[in-house]
Parts: sequence; structure tokens; C-alpha cells
Amino acid sequence: MKQSKIERRFECHLYGQLLALLLNSSLMFQMREILLRKKKQEVSELKAMSILKEYMGLLHDALMKETEDIKQVLLQIFRMIEKNGQKCHRYEKKTVFDILGVAYEQRKVGIAA
Repeated sequence: MKQSKIERRFECHLYGQLLALLLNSSLMFQMREILLRKKKQEVSELKAMSILKEYMGLLHDALMKETEDIKQVLLQIFRMIEKNGQKCHRYEKKTVFDILGVAYEQRKVGIAA
């Protein structure tokens, strides 16, 4: 049976989305793991994925150009995740790392009076 153009376009779009999801989740996992191992910092999965999603356009452009650009974009993403991806700790609510007893850096953010 021959596929129509619409079916082929849909398949291409679907495979593209799946590849983007695979790339994002792999990058997120690696960056979270590096931050936990080297800097003892716990990072939120949702915040990290949101930051990666924002930078996908830059990463795509860098992939189309030069290797040095890719490194710079990945470092920029890593710094943003390190700075803004901190997992929130609600009062008396334990995270997975709290339950497992994993030591990590917890930043105290105060409210300016």
C-alpha cells in the first residue's frame, strides 16, 4: 500500500519530535548528573527541561554551523540550569534525594525586606 504525502509528512514530523525529546532528555539527565556529582546540587527535572526547550533553537543553529558554537551553547545551557534549575524544597516535604539520604547543596533564598 502506498503512503500519501500527508502520512509521510506526519511520520517525518513525529520522528523529528521524538528525536528532539530524546536529545533533550539525554542532555537534561547528563547535566543534572554532573551538577549532583560535582557540585552536590539537586536540579528539578521540569525546570531543566524548560530551560533546554528555550535553548533548542540556539542549539539547532549551532549544530548547523561550527563545533565551537555547540560547546558555547551547551555551556550556556549548563550555567542556566545551574543558576535557575534548583529544585524547590517545600516545608516538611521530602524530595527523592532527601529520602535516599543523598547529600546535596541547598541554596537558601531569602526575601528582601
